[in-house]
Amino acid sequence: MSTFHETLLAQDDKALVAIASPGLLRRAKAGLTKPDTIENVEVTAESAVLQIESYQVELDKGGPAKAQCGCSATGVCKHILMAVLHLRGTIEPETSADKISAYSEISKLSLDEIERFAGGDWPQALRIAALSKGAVPTSNDNSCVVRLQAASGPVTFLAGGGLRAAMFKGTEGRRKRTVAAAALVLCKHDLPDVEEVQAQVDPKLLENAGAAVCSALQHGLKGNPLLAQDRLNDLAISARADAVPRLAAMLRGAAMHAGQLATHAPNADPVVYLTELSACYALIRALVIAPDDPLLTGQLRRDYQPAEPFELAILGVSKWRTPAGARGLTIYGWDGERFLSSGPARAAGSDITFSIDKAFEQSWWQGLAPSQMPGKVLHFREPRISEDGILPRQLQVAPDPNPLRLESLPFFADWQRMRADLVRRMGIGLRMMYRPEPSLIWFASATAPYFDEINQCYKVDVHDAEGHELKLNVPDKQVGQLLCNWQHNIQGALIEGVPEGEGVFFRLISLYAKAPFEIWNVTAEGPPEAWTKITNWQKFRGQVHKVMRSTQRPLFSNQLSAFSFETLQALCDGFSAPEDAKKFAELVQKAEELGLTNLARTLSQVELQDRQAVLKLCWKVVLIRRAALLNDSLIGK
Repeated sequence: MSTFHETLLAQDDKALVAIASPGLLRRAKAGLTKPDTIENVEVTAESAVLQIESYQVELDKGGPAKAQCGCSATGVCKHILMAVLHLRGTIEPETSADKISAYSEISKLSLDEIERFAGGDWPQALRIAALSKGAVPTSNDNSCVVRLQAASGPVTFLAGGGLRAAMFKGTEGRRKRTVAAAALVLCKHDLPDVEEVQAQVDPKLLENAGAAVCSALQHGLKGNPLLAQDRLNDLAISARADAVPRLAAMLRGAAMHAGQLATHAPNADPVVYLTELSACYALIRALVIAPDDPLLTGQLRRDYQPAEPFELAILGVSKWRTPAGARGLTIYGWDGERFLSSGPARAAGSDITFSIDKAFEQSWWQGLAPSQMPGKVLHFREPRISEDGILPRQLQVAPDPNPLRLESLPFFADWQRMRADLVRRMGIGLRMMYRPEPSLIWFASATAPYFDEINQCYKVDVHDAEGHELKLNVPDKQVGQLLCNWQHNIQGALIEGVPEGEGVFFRLISLYAKAPFEIWNVTAEGPPEAWTKITNWQKFRGQVHKVMRSTQRPLFSNQLSAFSFETLQALCDGFSAPEDAKKFAELVQKAEELGLTNLARTLSQVELQDRQAVLKLCWKVVLIRRAALLNDSLIGK
């Protein structure tokens, strides 16, 4: 059998989909059902020339990727696929028992052979493979497809083609690393230890990401948001593979919001989209200057260092799921000096068998399940802790028979001090911690739950002794109502400050009851039985607090916050409508009145056609709004 014929037989349907698309293959097959569609002009053992729908198609041993067609389409067109399908049906396949499938061929490759193929892309290939260990290849006699979590498209191996003939739709610059990573996953080699945190950030990736974010600004606010969504998603995959997980997460968030804008979803907000893009652009610029800063790149893997034995008071367990698809549990504890955390989690798109509910009941530390931990004090004999306060799974613990003592914990009864502490731990700028941070609070009163139409969630307003208000997200209306009804029996609460585009929102995690003492993890389990029995007096109390909600005075003046939002809104409107010079002049004057002289100068000079300048200006405004929302001590009560 000639090389040309072997190439054609290797092009099964999976291979053709890999080089074209499922829809194009369907159209090609439908075209073959029409009579007199194909005419053999010249077919030999090494090449073929066919006339298909008045277009001439030329094929040789290079296969469909190298084929030529006279139609106006670029790349592999319908006519090339029709030619391959037609010729493939005219060749009698060999029936040798020694025929090797693509899966068998690639799975026998040694680590050295794959490394030689990857060349300078070997470190990136190892990283992509490490992130995609759970990939399950699909194969038949001719081809084998590997879909990698950390790559922008599948890799298809062809029988007899080896690594060099593998097909990958991504950019040519990423082909070798991605094909090598797919081979590593398929071979199931014991991979060397990969230091993802110290990996070098690809300058070309940052250049492409900066250009894509600028384009996404135009497409998302004035054009086709779906184009922005596709490009941002592709970059997010590349950024994670190149050890920039923080940028990857931010790009995924912006891509998701672009999709919401495209479908006019209820929670689609152009201002939020603009703030997300400005944060992405600011991070890209910072990574160009400091590509090795782990606070900027983020972490794919933590290093846990040995520590002295200590006791940890377990405060509660948070069950969470991100819009992008990551999910897990967070176990919060206090060691006497700082908050520590741990818990099972899975990245978006990985381990479909993982269940948050099952993880809540399964052993985590030496026979202790997360559901059994809250309210206990655990002794860690030989602990290991990461630099950012995370504990690994395999640790020896011994529970203390004495219950948790709330008086030994750092509760805040003043929201201003609580916010200032949160700012100290979380930060405000690019080095802001982008994972939730816990806080413990006492509250003087709580309102009945209400539904936030903008954020599509239930909230409860809790007040400190001075009457300052803190809005808490609660899992559902029942949790909010029980909190309101039973507030006389609640000693305190564990909450999370969760970073978002414009600041932080607060999420209720656990409630501490007085008599009998117990902890209710509101995101992970149902209410205690006693709490579900509501008396008429408790119902009346809830109605009183529902009326009081609108009379509570605000936590702090929102002058800076309102100005920031107004500026971001004006910039968004400038992309979808003619620029309002009068509006921008008013904003410049307001900025000067607020003492924001530099911002006023920048605002007076900005040109909306200069997308980089717009993104830089937006980031300055976002920082001002973030400071106003996070810490009321910055602007006064």
